[in-house]
Amino acid sequence: MEVLITGLDGLLGISLMRFLPERKYEVSVLMHPLSKSETLGGHNIQRQYGDIFRPESLLASFTVKHAVIHSVVSTTVWPARSEASRQMNVAGTRNIIEACLQHSIKRLVFIGSASSVSTRAKPGEKHSFPEVKFGLDYIDSKYEAFRLVMKAVKTRLKRRYFREDSWKGTSAQLPHVADVMRRAIR
Repeated sequence: MEVLITGLDGLLGISLMRFLPERKYEVSVLMHPLSKSETLGGHNIQRQYGDIFRPESLLASFTVKHAVIHSVVSTTVWPARSEASRQMNVAGTRNIIEACLQHSIKRLVFIGSASSVSTRAKPGEKHSFPEVKFGLDYIDSKYEAFRLVMKAVKTRLKRRYFREDSWKGTSAQLPHVADVMRRAIR
């Protein structure tokens, strides 16, 4: 099964890049064309090049993939209001969704923030915005990105949503993350 991972340089992206091939997945990673990242090291992982801010650059990377794991995120909390953070989290996610839809990708795994979705939904809702607004574009933009994913699901996209706090821990616990993702992309 083919999987494309975005966000290679984050803890989750690195972990998935290492553990999914051990579980017999064909993994490729989306890298910015100007990236000087050394994260791949000696790993035999296919590189796809594209810029999440330029939708046309994603087209070649999104062919014949079973699933896309979208873990690109700006977690910047300073300054509290950051257009760059909003662009990465909202516009970037929108472009990933569109590329998935255009290429009939079977599944999008969206990595969300624990604080972008409340565990206490209002009557009749599955998800709600936290009762307290933090005034941080990181949280607000992750919520907005989540809403974009949910809207796409209503059309034709299968998705899985995971709160990133469900796997924070030591590096010894990271194989568990790959198992969670493995179940998500089936």
